[in-house]
Amino acid sequence: VLLLPLLLLVAGVCCQQPIPSDPQLAFSRQGVTMFQHFGPCTFVGCQWNLDPLGSGSAASFNFPPGDGPDTDNWMEAAQLLGADEVCLTVRHVDGFHLWPTAASNYSVRAAPWKDGKGDVVAQFVASARKYNIRVCFYIILGFNVYANKTGVGAAEYLQQQKTALTELLTNYGDVQRLWWDNYALDGSMYQPVTHAGFVCPNNVPGPDCPNWAVLADLVKQLSPRTLIVPGPDGCLVNAEQPGSVYPLYYAGNAGSYWCSSADKPLSNLTAARFLSVESDFSILNPGDNWFFNAKAPILDVGGLWAQMALKRDQGVNVIMNIPPDYTGRIPANITSVLQQYHQVFTNTYSKPVAAMAGLQSGPCPGLSITIPVPPTAVFDQLRYSEDLSNGQVVAAYTVEAQSAATKEWSVLNVLHGKTMGGLLDDWGLGNVTGVAALRWNCSAALPGAAAEATLTEFAAYLGAPIGV
Repeated sequence: VLLLPLLLLVAGVCCQQPIPSDPQLAFSRQGVTMFQHFGPCTFVGCQWNLDPLGSGSAASFNFPPGDGPDTDNWMEAAQLLGADEVCLTVRHVDGFHLWPTAASNYSVRAAPWKDGKGDVVAQFVASARKYNIRVCFYIILGFNVYANKTGVGAAEYLQQQKTALTELLTNYGDVQRLWWDNYALDGSMYQPVTHAGFVCPNNVPGPDCPNWAVLADLVKQLSPRTLIVPGPDGCLVNAEQPGSVYPLYYAGNAGSYWCSSADKPLSNLTAARFLSVESDFSILNPGDNWFFNAKAPILDVGGLWAQMALKRDQGVNVIMNIPPDYTGRIPANITSVLQQYHQVFTNTYSKPVAAMAGLQSGPCPGLSITIPVPPTAVFDQLRYSEDLSNGQVVAAYTVEAQSAATKEWSVLNVLHGKTMGGLLDDWGLGNVTGVAALRWNCSAALPGAAAEATLTEFAAYLGAPIGV
């Protein structure tokens, strides 16, 4: 039995590309998530170094008179960003719970806001449902400053995590995703004292860190369709860094915090899991701030556009941090940038210059899709989307343009040309004119891929000016 993988490879028979679960497929199609860092750090002006027994006590979680978390405002910001999902830090490294949990004394129950009767998570979920936005909860399980400082033992700590997850997944309706910070890590500068049972040597889940499997099993029992990314169902590329990786492959051995197998082709029978891939960044840059900081610079519309394009348009889900301030609303200067971004996005993608009609499928290699281009059309980018229902297929492609004058075909020098995945943009073509038709060709498939490739989009667009 152990020789079977080797014999298959020697014989030229490769593994099959893994198939995404239904939640993973839905995740691949959404494309954009808005991150929301919110908690005591919002009020005391910190990022990670919060003292929950001092300046960051539950008493710090309070709003100016007449203010409070305007979660509808958060969802309106998400719409400007084009996000189908919003992810709230329901409990960050300090250990403060944004809901009245039974797992700890350090929560909104002990805060002066609403005399301890408030529930940010409930308000957040209600607004998300009102605006038809997917619900995601960020939580860090392996480290909790409050629990560490108050001497919570290993067994009690694990039970607290079970209690917290059970509350989140049973008291607030359907939860589409959990975002497990520092999942299965060996250590981290932001996680200097990891609780027993959570430390994974070489950042690989296993018997040395059994608590991750225990909690993942609990999630699947309570809410089978809840995706855990980063976590068992996926991983991050270019975490908190500009840009992404390309080419991008969705196959790997196991979910992780940082992608290790997702950025190389599937080449053996052990890498048989589909991994959902994401890249995170904050609008509070340069400086990499995540909680509101009035002194922190923010990306202008050009900077936000660049990071969204470099990540989302190369096949990963982008999760962009847009934090509320101490009034519980998105700051006006950030809202202004989002409004500008939304206008540029709408002007660029509301109507393609040329596009294929419906889905197009065929064998890969061999599939060619031709779209006519209007005589006076001008475009500067091409956009494609691959249907991942049967796994990733396309490993390489070319695009040809037919001259309106000579009717001859020539190959365009596109930016990418390898994998496609959920969404891919070839920008930087310059203003292209005099083209009668465009033809996309699948020139190579991934090892073990499905027999046919299916495109859900092949279109040409003209980018709107940024900052105008």
